[in-house]
Amino acid sequence: MSLTRLDKLILVIVITIGLLSFAVVKQVSSHDSANEVVVKINSKKVASLAINYDKVYVFQNNGLKCWVEIKNKKIRIKKTKCPNKLCYKQGFISAPGDSIVCAPMRLIVTIPIKQKKVVDFVTR
Repeated sequence: MSLTRLDKLILVIVITIGLLSFAVVKQVSSHDSANEVVVKINSKKVASLAINYDKVYVFQNNGLKCWVEIKNKKIRIKKTKCPNKLCYKQGFISAPGDSIVCAPMRLIVTIPIKQKKVVDFVTR
């Protein structure tokens, strides 16, 4: 089965539209820059940290310590006393919606997503 000129043209158009839509979504999502980091321990918010300043913060829970580093608008667990160190191995996060979880410490570090308040519909 061979492709006709029209088939090839349709295929090129569909692929081009797909690539353009991917590029547009990527561009729009990259403009959402975060300005804070939320730290929760035992599902309770314990800190809201500015992402604009390079600093190291220390958190404790369940007899464990964790050092959260903010550097160049990126966040990571710099050092931890938890047994498996999965949170440390995750490395830096920087995009809204990203999070680091330390299960033994019950610690969650999240970059919140900015949500625009939009009315979907109104009923009367």
